[in-house]
Amino acid sequence: MGSLAVTLHISKSALSQHLKKMRDLKVVAIRRDRQTVFYSSNHEGVLRLLGTLKGIFDPPAA
Repeated sequence: MGSLAVTLHISKSALSQHLKKMRDLKVVAIRRDRQTVFYSSNHEGVLRLLGTLKGIFDPPAA
């Protein structure tokens, strides 16, 4: 979570609160492997948002 907090320029505490809210809303799921926590999402809204962002920032080559 530390590297994600650094990338997003927010505190670990703030990130933890956001991720908890997203877990509560079933927007993200977690998987633990020892001390590492992996977050994933199959939420339709999240997938559409990521697809839109990919289209904006990674347009197909002409």
